[in-house]
Amino acid sequence: MASPFLDSPMRYGRRNRWCGVAALAVAGLAWCGVGWTALAQELDDFEQRGLRFGKFDVFSEFGVTALYTDNIFAVPGTGVPVGGGELRAKQSDYAAIVTPGVRVQSNSQRHDVFLQGTAELARYDEFTSQNYDDFTVEGGGQFDFTRNMFVSGVVGFDRGHDDSTDPDRRSILRISKFDVYRGAARFFARSQRTFVQLDGRAARREYAPLDLAGVNLNAGRDRLNVATSLRVGHQVSRSYDLFTTFRYRTTTFDDTPGLRDRSSDRYGLLLGTTLDLDRRIEGEFAAGVEYGSFADERVDDQFGFTFSADLDFILSPRWLLNVQGGQAFEPTDSLVSTGRLRTNALADLSYIASRRLVTSAFVDYDRLDDIESPRIDDTVSAGVSAQYSVNRYLSFRASYDYTRRTSNETLREFDRNLILFSVLGRY
Repeated sequence: MASPFLDSPMRYGRRNRWCGVAALAVAGLAWCGVGWTALAQELDDFEQRGLRFGKFDVFSEFGVTALYTDNIFAVPGTGVPVGGGELRAKQSDYAAIVTPGVRVQSNSQRHDVFLQGTAELARYDEFTSQNYDDFTVEGGGQFDFTRNMFVSGVVGFDRGHDDSTDPDRRSILRISKFDVYRGAARFFARSQRTFVQLDGRAARREYAPLDLAGVNLNAGRDRLNVATSLRVGHQVSRSYDLFTTFRYRTTTFDDTPGLRDRSSDRYGLLLGTTLDLDRRIEGEFAAGVEYGSFADERVDDQFGFTFSADLDFILSPRWLLNVQGGQAFEPTDSLVSTGRLRTNALADLSYIASRRLVTSAFVDYDRLDDIESPRIDDTVSAGVSAQYSVNRYLSFRASYDYTRRTSNETLREFDRNLILFSVLGRY
């Protein structure tokens, strides 16, 4: 079984996709029909096995990461005024990040139950105000009524923080910490070639006070997000499904200390397809329209194009390409805007050099276009990374990421270089 954990570090750059890369490599070799059994066996030599206790398996991981950043506060090169005539300039720092994790997973052939906990603890060398102790605890499972009908769900609690690159950060000098209480459920049923999928999720986010001269900078950020979607589809062939999705999302803020009430309701209707073309292209794509209405009556309703994509291309047994993208209305923490249109595109290319070494490169583009505000942010990130596995218990990872944001609000602009080196042990 592949590692059930999200690869660390969680807060910086992309979340690595090493386990998915290995799985796609085996699929690619099966497609090519050349030596795939041998490589599958080699990759299996590095899979996390865990410990078995009756009907449950226990997996554990412990990672240590050394980080260097040349712009810890994500400020423009000219600096940012922080009050009292002080200028916060672009500055570098080092950090040590520890990422423990444990997961208990049932090994039943039919039903599935899990409980897991992960943490990320960071300590900076000079700017200790950026230190954080994040963790996640969650549990859930899946119950199969038949081969073609199941229900699944998960509940969890997260303690996290906003990174310095957050577009709605309230302070340059101090990070904002928050708690998230969340839950999600899914019902899926298939009858011959027709299927129905119903999803629902809710998340309550609460920010810790961030006081400056007696003022709570995080006032007005607490909110409840609820989302539901209904997907109805038909299997046209073994290679693809066609589906229609209706989705509804609502965001309710506790209070509105700014100029506008940012609570909103968003409706979407999309047509899409799920693909599995001879194990060369896998994933799904959907496009449609989205309508947004806002609690603030002074703000016009929004109507526009929306899409989402997540596709894996097996270019060869060793070359794998993942392409993701999307566009949708979303809420914002900004006190001068009611929401924003977000557009994102990501390309991630991986190369399996050997059974021990996997390399990857990515380019990511993110555009934020605020509603009822002239602000527009364009963020481009690019990077390279590599993982070397000594055996199934020990691996090393190194990565370099570069991020640059341009904006019509110059104080929001920055560029940052990030270097990480990690040692990961797992059992």
